[in-house]
Amino acid sequence: MFRDPRKWIPLALMIGGALIALTVGTTLMVQHWRNGAIQAKVNTGQAQAGTEAGVQTIRIEQDAARSRAAIDITVKDEQDGIWKAPAGDSNDDALRAACSMRSYYSVGRCAAMLQAGAGVGTAGGDAPDGTPDGREAP
Repeated sequence: MFRDPRKWIPLALMIGGALIALTVGTTLMVQHWRNGAIQAKVNTGQAQAGTEAGVQTIRIEQDAARSRAAIDITVKDEQDGIWKAPAGDSNDDALRAACSMRSYYSVGRCAAMLQAGAGVGTAGGDAPDGTPDGREAP
């Protein structure tokens, strides 16, 4: 049987073709499996990143709301101080209220009040040493 090449060459070609097909099929299957695993990891990472971004957005929004509420309370306290001040002192209280806000610390009259310690910074958020928000007077 093996002496006649016409009989074993087709058999060898079929066995070789089957081995090549098996090798190619196995390689493709492994690549497909790896790509699926990689895609699953990417999808999981994207889902986690989306969740973390959402949580961070919520925290930022909550912090902004707290900040707005604190500003509203400070402004209301300062307005109440202005309205309750005696008739001649309302301008002084308005200046004190404005000077207790961080954005007015460096304004000339506010800086002078801070240096003189004229009661500036009596609103909420003052440090225990009396300087507004713990900053040193300019």
